[in-house]
Amino acid sequence: GFAAVFALFYVIGNFAGEAIIGVFKKPDIEKALQETAQEINKNCPMIIDSETQLDNAIALPGNIIQYNYTLINVVKETINIEEIRQFLEPTIINYVKTQPEMKVMRDNKTTFNYSYRDKEGVFLMLIKVSPNLYE
Repeated sequence: GFAAVFALFYVIGNFAGEAIIGVFKKPDIEKALQETAQEINKNCPMIIDSETQLDNAIALPGNIIQYNYTLINVVKETINIEEIRQFLEPTIINYVKTQPEMKVMRDNKTTFNYSYRDKEGVFLMLIKVSPNLYE
């Protein structure tokens, strides 16, 4: 599971990193996030590992980028959401803090949302990484 999470972030980082390098030269951060999301979405849906699919990315108002995932083997009623959150949240925060491809977005104080649904499309959780968590 731990290796799968890192594989997930590696893939996202590569697509996001490629998309944002040229895009963030403009002062309009929200337009840049929209273009980043479009680049990521060209490869979606994308199976990240045996448990996780990246469905898409969306730019939201207020300098927010959201990554939408499906946990493809999970049904909400059969899991402990807090247990999954406790595993994922520190890993996600560390990723946002340390990955070079996220630097431009960190410098622009972007908020990162990671939204998860179960295999039936039922919402599970949202992990929000705001600037105060990665600065």
